[in-house]
Amino acid sequence: MLGQRWSSHKLTEYMQTRITKIAFIITGIIVFICLLLTNVISIKDNISKTSISAVTADELLVSYARNETSANHQYLNKIVKVYGKVSEIGLLKDNQIEVTLTGTSKNSILCTLLPEKIFNVIDTIQIDDELLIQGNCIGYLNDVYLNNCTILNLSNIK
Repeated sequence: MLGQRWSSHKLTEYMQTRITKIAFIITGIIVFICLLLTNVISIKDNISKTSISAVTADELLVSYARNETSANHQYLNKIVKVYGKVSEIGLLKDNQIEVTLTGTSKNSILCTLLPEKIFNVIDTIQIDDELLIQGNCIGYLNDVYLNNCTILNLSNIK
């Protein structure tokens, strides 16, 4: 059986089977890539649709203080733009910068900056500057937490 030659009919049948399998695999890969791209576009659309217009630090903090469930429905896992006054600037243990915005309440908004967005503005931020900052609202635990933040506007540069 090992030394047996294939007939031209069997060889043709074998080659057609191999070509069919390869075509099926290539088609599957193309479909997978199309689905993946569609998903990425959908996620980007959802992020832009879930962006909230700018609120003040006080508005965001009061909203959470009044009714956390309602505030979560409005802000949680959405891109929020917040205007507030800088009360602290700190370096976290993972070398990320955290900017704390305050309002008139005792609570704060803790904003973790995107690493690639730090270098062009961090030297210009000072305590008591007013910022418009945008980030993903990830929750509330006495303070409101925003991550992946970008500074959109800076006033009171000294």
